[in-house]
Amino acid sequence: MMAVEARGWRLEAGGPRTTRGPAFLLDDVLSGQPPASSLQPPALLIAVLLLVCTLLRSSEELVCRGFAATDAVAAVIGHTGSLLPLGPDLADRRGRRLWFALPDRAADPARQALAHGLGCWWSSAGLSGERRLTGSAAEVRTYPALPNPLPGAERLVRQALDPWLGGNGGLAQDFTTGSWNATTSPPGQARLEGLLAALGDPHPRAPHLLPDPGVPSPTMPLTRSPEGSDLGAWCIDLMRASGLAVALAADVDPQAPAISTTCRTLGEALDALSRLGLHAEVWHRCISISVAASPDRQHPAERAAVAILPAGHLCQDADQLGRRPPGIPLAG
Repeated sequence: MMAVEARGWRLEAGGPRTTRGPAFLLDDVLSGQPPASSLQPPALLIAVLLLVCTLLRSSEELVCRGFAATDAVAAVIGHTGSLLPLGPDLADRRGRRLWFALPDRAADPARQALAHGLGCWWSSAGLSGERRLTGSAAEVRTYPALPNPLPGAERLVRQALDPWLGGNGGLAQDFTTGSWNATTSPPGQARLEGLLAALGDPHPRAPHLLPDPGVPSPTMPLTRSPEGSDLGAWCIDLMRASGLAVALAADVDPQAPAISTTCRTLGEALDALSRLGLHAEVWHRCISISVAASPDRQHPAERAAVAILPAGHLCQDADQLGRRPPGIPLAG
């Protein structure tokens, strides 16, 4: 267990004495309650030691037991090294107490854990409950005209790009040259490039439907059966046994009785939570636990994929559908 010592006071960068790996224990510091010690360090020393622990973080875990949202976000930013601002629309949730445990410094599970606890969306722009993705610095770019101009293309593109056009964002097509001018964030520019590429070559296409290889199987074995004095402690131990992040929604009581049944696989652990009347879904390698069913908290706009699907009743022949009956030659 790594620790930083100063003036006889220990700030641990390790988990409880029973943990098998190190973790940041910021509960006492961020709640204003110093650890049991004959000496109470000054606030400046606390800040310096927290910075040292962040910079020297050889540990992988981050355990959050009831931090206020603003403190939890700050801890996650320091742990993952990724900025994740709280949107202004979440001002009334900044004091919400969050419970989650992260097994490593991966950014997406941490974002999912925060958004699950706050009941909002996460995206490259930060945490927000808004439909539009604002917050990232906007860029201005110009794109060439489509090879085959399409009627109503600007309306279609604007509708698909709308989540990235908040704030100072904007989109316009020059009707004299056919070029496109866009002011939006880098993710918005990337989405616009995909849309224009699809419109420029409108052959039927769709994202593959293969399952995400990063989604763990229910048969994935746990290193041991999770244990804990209450549900919150049991979930933290589930993180250590599974190697997945675990997050509790605001409607889950972390002080509820712990699960006492033996769980040897991830599926058995999820079933045990279900028998308590809880929903547990794995999104972005984060076990998201709630009383009411909770969706994937990545913003729907960033989860969406561009596809072009043939509409049979609008096509004149089989070639337009991307297929042809046997015996019918290709035109030309």
